[in-house]
Amino acid sequence: MTEQQAMTMAKDPVRGMDVDPTTTKHRDDFQGQDDSCRRLMSRRALGDDRIAARQARRLRETAVPRLKTSRSVLALGALLTASLLGTAVAQDATPGVQHDQATGHASGSPTADSPYAAGYDPAAPIRALTPEEISQIEHGEGAGFALPAELNGVPGPSHVLTLADELGLSSAQHTQVQAIFDEMRAAVIPAGARYLAAQQALEADFRAGTLTETDLPGRVVEVAQLEGELAAAHLLAHLQTARVLTPAQITAYNRLRGYE
Repeated sequence: MTEQQAMTMAKDPVRGMDVDPTTTKHRDDFQGQDDSCRRLMSRRALGDDRIAARQARRLRETAVPRLKTSRSVLALGALLTASLLGTAVAQDATPGVQHDQATGHASGSPTADSPYAAGYDPAAPIRALTPEEISQIEHGEGAGFALPAELNGVPGPSHVLTLADELGLSSAQHTQVQAIFDEMRAAVIPAGARYLAAQQALEADFRAGTLTETDLPGRVVEVAQLEGELAAAHLLAHLQTARVLTPAQITAYNRLRGYE
């Protein structure tokens, strides 16, 4: 490089290198002066701006799909939630069926028949027993409590008195069986009343929703104990009656009752 060339060299402000303004292809005129590096600087600045613009555009282009995806996921979640809630509501709100807050039972057209529906009375204070069973218990009758004895060859006093002629009861036997029957009724009528009261209270607490898991076992045991006392009084009368009869009379009794 000659001294003349060195004197005419200019500093490239972008790259920091010396360039010859007379030979460089990057030339520009600014306010009537030769500025060989201005075009290069302008292009570099413009290029940086374009790069920055492209990067910003790419960020926007990638951010928008992410936002759309997030909204789609949220929308899908909301749709699924609404669908599940709608299904639950639809199942709970079966057409023609309404829940009675007072009784705790569904009213309206049932979707399936229950084996207990025929005898169900929403006004009855005791619903676990039939009206016939309640009436028999109140009047001291069997109500099925004596079946373990009756169906296994051990006669009861009430039916023995009814079949007194067929069985050929003696006067003494008749008197004894009548006494057994009277004693049984004196025991089973108050025992039945206690049992029915406990059963009614248990069902009332179920309907009111006041029965707790802590109280339940004791309440059930109470009802079962009273029911057991009632059954024992009936079965005791069968044992006592069988001791009064002869084996032939017991055989005749079972035949007349249709158990043979």
